[in-house]
Amino acid sequence: MNGFFDIPSDLQYGYFGLIGLHLREALLPVLAGLLVALPVAQFCVRFRWLYAPCSA
Repeated sequence: MNGFFDIPSDLQYGYFGLIGLHLREALLPVLAGLLVALPVAQFCVRFRWLYAPCSA
């Protein structure tokens, strides 16, 4: 069991480096989604015909 809980050797990062890598890989898609979703939402508010019709 020697080395069982070690960091994988191909990453070459410490724990803080892995946390930074994880945050970068998690937050970049979120920011990209916001960059797309917020302008679309603004267009939907400004031009009501873009907004999906309600079923009620």
